[in-house]
Amino acid sequence: IVLGSLFTTELFLKVLAQCKDFFKDWWNAIDSVIVGSWMLSMVSEVNFGINPTLLRLARLMRLMRLLRLIKTVNVFDSLYLMTTAIRGSLTVVVWTVLVLALVQMCIAMILQSLVEDHIRKGGPGAADVFKYFGSFARTFLTMFELTLGNWMPPCRALVENVSEWYMIFFLAHKFVIGFSVTSVIVAVFIKETFQVATSDDTIMLNNTERAMRKHEIKMKELFCHADSDGNGTLDREEFIEVLNAPGGVVRKWLASMDLHVEDANLLFDLVHGGDGTVNATELVRGAARLKGSARHIDLIALSNEHKEGQALLRRLSQQFFGVTISPRMFDRPEPVLNGSDSWGASI
Repeated sequence: IVLGSLFTTELFLKVLAQCKDFFKDWWNAIDSVIVGSWMLSMVSEVNFGINPTLLRLARLMRLMRLLRLIKTVNVFDSLYLMTTAIRGSLTVVVWTVLVLALVQMCIAMILQSLVEDHIRKGGPGAADVFKYFGSFARTFLTMFELTLGNWMPPCRALVENVSEWYMIFFLAHKFVIGFSVTSVIVAVFIKETFQVATSDDTIMLNNTERAMRKHEIKMKELFCHADSDGNGTLDREEFIEVLNAPGGVVRKWLASMDLHVEDANLLFDLVHGGDGTVNATELVRGAARLKGSARHIDLIALSNEHKEGQALLRRLSQQFFGVTISPRMFDRPEPVLNGSDSWGASI
């Protein structure tokens, strides 16, 4: 009575609060059926054949709506990957069931017809054989037991009571269907999981965000270790001193994060903000840009800047000297401007 009263009060308040929107949510329809069946069972002796308690348990299905929140919480990244992979593998599941069912069905029909005479004649262990292979349905179920469960009891039933030649059939079935085909199916599911992990937008964003946070934490650890005076910035001497630590520990640590450092002075020039010092933010951002090999976007940007520089140099030479520089000059490895003769010869 207490639970029914609470459900009824909740439903009444939802109707007052949502008005017309109440009828747009099919979960509210389930709640209405639950409350309605409880009220009718309380005021009359009518039995609808449905236990209201079971209907109340159906409300627990509303917890499935919490799956929408999983992708927004970092702790549930693995759970979101699992549920997403399950949804993406539904097609694989359907085809797996169809293929296995068809193969096992054909084998079951053949095997059941082979042992039918032994069962009809009441041969040795006929009851045991009938238990596993007495009908098509029993044999069909036994085939899946051979593939996915304990395969020895059905095997012993035929080998010991009918013929030892069935040993060859069961071993072949176990090697081909129970091992090879099952392993291929598992590999397909694993491949589907990796494909979902590399193609789902939410998973990719979460992985990238996790990698950025890990990189930021490690760079801040390096900054705290190098900031010996505790002023919140690193000058050139402090930066070079920590990178040139005995044993090259810091260099190896950076190399493990795909940041290979050969020249500490060059690295400092690339990450500082122009004021001769490096703070934590500049170190994090600069190291992130320098990690890994050269990217296509970086090479294309460098090529465009190089072309813009060539065009600017040609315009300046035309404007101030009245000379047009040939583009072939920039392809020569030797210096071009070696006196007036060389300048004129290269025009």
